Amino acid sequence: SLLKAIRKSQRFDHIPFVLVTKKADVDSILLAQDLGCSEYLVKPFTSQDLIDKLKSAWERHTLETQGHVHQLMSKIKKLEKEISHLKEQLRQP
Repeated sequence: SLLKAIRKSQRFDHIPFVLVTKKADVDSILLAQDLGCSEYLVKPFTSQDLIDKLKSAWERHTLETQGHVHQLMSKIKKLEKEISHLKEQLRQP
């Protein structure tokens, strides 16, 4: 329920989320992924496990953000071309 609330909030929905739990069943893992969990860490774990999951979550988040930025930039370029084309049409008598 915490993850659901975080993903519903515009303030926090973009932040990577590492779920720490002792539930290791496939259904729990799939549910966490469906809810927007960045990484899933099962107890007990070592400090290196936690570090690895945090790095992975951050890298995944960074790549997703870069992909989103790339998509937005592509849309902006397309709109700029359309605007330029419309301006040209307006200039023609």
